[in-house]
Amino acid sequence: MGPMICKGMRMSSFGDTVRIISTPETQAKGVDGKVGEVSGITVPSLTGIEIIGDTEEDCGISVLVHKTRELIWVNPDLVEQLGHNEAVHIEAGDFQGTRDTSGNWQVSEQFPSKKWWEFWK
Repeated sequence: MGPMICKGMRMSSFGDTVRIISTPETQAKGVDGKVGEVSGITVPSLTGIEIIGDTEEDCGISVLVHKTRELIWVNPDLVEQLGHNEAVHIEAGDFQGTRDTSGNWQVSEQFPSKKWWEFWK
């Protein structure tokens, strides 16, 4: 396993509904109070993505705002968790997962493998 991203930080997880809290930084950018879903994580020193808030921990999460579909990158400490979005279902490669009521991801069995040219099966 590779290095842990944002190790030791309080974090919301992919798919969580969050609100960006009001701080001088979020107010200056006009994003305080916006609500959306966590859609990604980054290490700003590696990706060059500019995040709002403290960058000392070298960690940022993206919030996809519900009403505007705007993507905002912030320090994880600048969001308030509102919910886990139970029953969210994702598929990535050969695996699929579903969010349970506690916010954990339940990973399902591996999909049956097939060759790329057998997409119709």
